[in-house]
Amino acid sequence: MCWPPPKEITILDAVNAIDPIQRIATCPLGLEAHGSNLCPLHGRLDNAYASVAEAFRNSTLADLIESPEGYVQFYDLAKPGADTP
Repeated sequence: MCWPPPKEITILDAVNAIDPIQRIATCPLGLEAHGSNLCPLHGRLDNAYASVAEAFRNSTLADLIESPEGYVQFYDLAKPGADTP
């Protein structure tokens, strides 16, 4: 399989491939009175999710790899049994 270069893969692409950010479209408490009109708390929470998605959309894997802070490997593939984070 041929992968695109890191500068063409957004963090949002990676997140969506594993566990997409779920926006809040209706009341998470199932209150029928709310319908699709979110209460102020859930509206703000959904706005926060939207902000995170936008930040991830505007960041690529290359941005993280080439950041001044450097690349951090979260696990050591050389260790037996360490093939997953």
